[in-house]
Amino acid sequence: MNNNFIPADEFLKQSKEVQENLIEWWNPQIGNLTTGKTEHIVVIQQPRDVEAVKIYKGKMVTPLLQMHQLVNFIEDKTKCKVELDCYGEKGYEMFLYSLIENNKTQYPFNAFRGLGFDLLNALWQVAIQIAK
Repeated sequence: MNNNFIPADEFLKQSKEVQENLIEWWNPQIGNLTTGKTEHIVVIQQPRDVEAVKIYKGKMVTPLLQMHQLVNFIEDKTKCKVELDCYGEKGYEMFLYSLIENNKTQYPFNAFRGLGFDLLNALWQVAIQIAK
């Protein structure tokens, strides 16, 4: 992907289950990117924009999720912390560490390997798997 966000067509080609889980989790905020029926990229700039997007999200508004939002989604849904590494021929690997008391991490809860060399796409692949 050549953007710093997940394009609407990529979001919309996912199953309804994945779309609904991501939209339900998404809490629109100032600075978020969205698109609507016109397919123009819109930056949420004011509190009234936030309220409008909350009303229409999933109906007429599609989130254009960015890297930080994908990390937040993964961590929120798994209750884990993300660790990313990048290796020669395999590309990115993501490890999810579950939290135990005093915010100490525990042995990896889950691992995702061979995610390629595009960080946004690697995060997106994992988010899709978690949203299923």
